[in-house]
Formats: sequence, structure tokens, C-alpha cells
Amino acid sequence: MRAIIPVVLGVLLGGCLPKARVEQFIARPFVACPGDPITLSWRTNGNVTLSAEPKAPGLGKRDSSGRETVPLPEGPGPTVFNIHVSRFLGLKKTETSGEVVSPPLAREYAVVDAEGEADFSCLEQERAVEAFFVLDAEKMAPGVLVEQVMNMNIRRLVLVKDGVSKTLEEGEAMSLEGLPAQGRWSLRVPLEEGETCEAAIDDVDGRLIIKLQLACGR
Repeated sequence: MRAIIPVVLGVLLGGCLPKARVEQFIARPFVACPGDPITLSWRTNGNVTLSAEPKAPGLGKRDSSGRETVPLPEGPGPTVFNIHVSRFLGLKKTETSGEVVSPPLAREYAVVDAEGEADFSCLEQERAVEAFFVLDAEKMAPGVLVEQVMNMNIRRLVLVKDGVSKTLEEGEAMSLEGLPAQGRWSLRVPLEEGETCEAAIDDVDGRLIIKLQLACGR
């Protein structure tokens, strides 16, 4: 009878304790190349074990909360980073994951739901309206490059990035010869003859889209 007591007590006490919980688990940036540093940050209420598929060196047991950088492992497809949390001798468990993808891959980026003129500028001298988006360090590793860009709009588009300017007709694709993906992307729509900035903004608001073909530089 005494041999059963510890097990019964463990079950009873386990039911009274708070559940294992992952309050935060983040793997950044979202897009990176093998070997790029990936920052993992987590906050939990239990014992933590970190892992990755494909396997990343150095992962394993950690404190309940923390932050560290690991290299993105080699391998096709996405890398899935996992966090396993346990409490009270493993009676309470939970886990979640975060994904990092690697080129080659295509991604669409857009200015959407701009709600009027606020997200657009009227460039009077250039006879164009301009909007922009930023691929920052959380979204894109610095080693990710753009091989090709495609204009997904029904109008001519002037793309400006890092001093490089490309004019693309409707549906046209063009090589960018390894331009870094990270940074500020400017999208300019030239005005038609007699067209006002307000009319052009109404025409493209929420529908200004480009597709980037991403690659790794090594």
C-alpha cells in the first residue's frame, strides 16, 4: 500500500498545480539562409527544452525564460524550432514551435488597406504617387537577396531600392541581380495624362503588390 502512495500523491498534486504554459516563443527573422543567426526568445513557467528540425547544434535544456542566437541549420525547406515545457516531474506538459524559411522562394509584398492618402505621397515633379514598405531585421536576414521582381499591378510601376530604380510594365518580371531584400522598398505609380494624385491613389489603394524571388548569396 505504501508503494502506491507516492504515485497517488503525485497525481493529486499534479492536478492542483498550474498548467505548463508558453507565454512567448519567437524565432526571428522569418526568412534566412543556412548559417545565418536566428534569435530565439521565450518566456514560460516551467522547465524548457529547445530543439529544431533539421537539428541545430547546442540546443537542449534551458531556463524557463531566455534569449539566445543559434545558426540556421542546413537543409531543404523550413526549419522548425520547438520548445517543450514541463512542470512537476513532467505531469504538466505543453509545446509550441516557430518556423524560419529559407530561399529559394517567392514572396508577395504589398501596400494594402491604406485607407486614403495617408500612406501615399504625391510626387509632383515626378508626376507619380509613392508608397513604401520595409523588410526589417525581424522579417529578413541581411544575407537574403532578390533575384527577380514582378509587377503584380495593372499599371506601370517604378521600383526604387538602395539607389536602384527599375520601371516595370503590368505583369513584367525583371532581374535585380542579387539586391539585398532587407530595407526600404519604394513603389511609385506614374500618373496618366491629366490624372490627379487623388485619382491614382484611389486606383491603387490596397492593391499595390510586387512579388520577390528570393535567393541566398552563398
